[in-house]
Amino acid sequence: IMCFLSNTVWVQTLLVVTICIRVGEMCGIWVLFGVSTESISYTDSTFAKIRHRGPDAWKIQYDNKVKCACLGFVRLTIIDNVYGMQPMTLHDYPHLTLLCNGELYNYRRLEEQYKLKYETRCDVECIIHLLATRGVEFCVQHLDGVFVFVLVDSKAQRVYVGRDPFGVRPLFRLSSDVGIVGFSSEAKGLMDLSSKMNGGRWKV
Repeated sequence: IMCFLSNTVWVQTLLVVTICIRVGEMCGIWVLFGVSTESISYTDSTFAKIRHRGPDAWKIQYDNKVKCACLGFVRLTIIDNVYGMQPMTLHDYPHLTLLCNGELYNYRRLEEQYKLKYETRCDVECIIHLLATRGVEFCVQHLDGVFVFVLVDSKAQRVYVGRDPFGVRPLFRLSSDVGIVGFSSEAKGLMDLSSKMNGGRWKV
């Protein structure tokens, strides 16, 4: 799994994953950091290119607590159809915001083993609890599933990006030499940004 920190350090850790894919199972992540207020008008049109991945709901929110972040998510409901909408923030950890596309098979076992107090019935909630209480290394070593996630820590001013080692769920990264960083479940959710936002060199 890869963890992207605010200082661009990548940490790799192996974990055991059971692969199980259901036909038609999709959600979508779209996030952008370092966007100026003048460029926000371009975000809706690029985010719209991945909305087909989530037939049940979609949401985009702007957060200035972490370098002008735009956080977008499109949802296909798998487990919790009421309280599992993302970006997800819990009452106990308001400084953590999670976006995750995937499925975690051991979330109930983690709840019992580490006495986690879930606020929803959504499997990916365990990522927030484990990272908040035991740290990122412990968190990624104990996840069993197929997933990608982006977790924003506004208190530490860090962004963690993780993916299962088999890469079952896609995630593309966009970066520029003017400080803009983006992630998307599909490359087309990022490709047009370089032409619409002037300045700097871009790499997907």
